[in-house]
Amino acid sequence: MRKIKKPKKSRKCKEDVVDQVEKFITTTDDWCPNYEGDKVRIFVLRNKYKEDKFNFVRIAVWGNDDLGLEMDFKGTSEENELKFIEWKETIFDKVPEPCTMEYFRKLGFYNA
Repeated sequence: MRKIKKPKKSRKCKEDVVDQVEKFITTTDDWCPNYEGDKVRIFVLRNKYKEDKFNFVRIAVWGNDDLGLEMDFKGTSEENELKFIEWKETIFDKVPEPCTMEYFRKLGFYNA
């Protein structure tokens, strides 16, 4: 069996700062498995490093194990801040309940 190495932190980036919002929403699909009460976890996060090349924004929906859908965006700190706000306001805040995998795939989410 191959040993998996942990990723190394950049020496130039002493701190990884993350902005994140999350919530649980009901679903009609099986996310292998769902959280209690037929719920999935949706979150938007933004990593902020001192160097732009490490910055990104992610929005993702996960069941209670290894099934998830996500979208990523990588830009400058300013672009990432705008994308974080955009995804929070246009996707995260407006997810219908109950939600489905098809709904997220139509928005451009892909298998994680």
